[in-house]
Amino acid sequence: MKTLTLMFALLLTGGCLQAAPILTVTPTDASVAPGGTVAFGFSLENADPLYLTITSSFLLSETEPIGIYEDVIATLGGPVDALILPGTTWNVTDRLGKYVVSRSATAGTIKDFRVLVLYEAYSDDPRTCGFCFVGSKSIQASLNVEVIAAQSVPEPASAVLVAAGLAFGWALRRRSV
Repeated sequence: MKTLTLMFALLLTGGCLQAAPILTVTPTDASVAPGGTVAFGFSLENADPLYLTITSSFLLSETEPIGIYEDVIATLGGPVDALILPGTTWNVTDRLGKYVVSRSATAGTIKDFRVLVLYEAYSDDPRTCGFCFVGSKSIQASLNVEVIAAQSVPEPASAVLVAAGLAFGWALRRRSV
């Protein structure tokens, strides 16, 4: 049975085994207050001998969502004319996607996610060949988001009132002296 599976895999890949790209998402563990946004970066190593272009990314099977995921990587496609060349690594600090946490999310909530990145593969440079499309493929990465308590920041109006009170107190003190 293993021999049959290997032969089928060789037939599907045109007679050669191919390495899959390696996706590393950063940060894998993120903390954000309700209403905040987490931007995920990534490193994508193209160990495949194929030319790749990213078409989209999205969350898989998010149960009880605490926010909304926004695809960013699809607008880039790749570092060189929207391509990831064979044998190269593409590193971006904040362009895989963004997760905007709902303002009503409860502090202490931790959500684990799987991000699916879809890409197209080409046997040669698609900028110069007309019939080199190999197929559409995907890779996944895991990450999680923890909702933390919002930092309390004094409102500007409160700061003005405190400053006015201090100035008034200082003025009264100077009069009494």
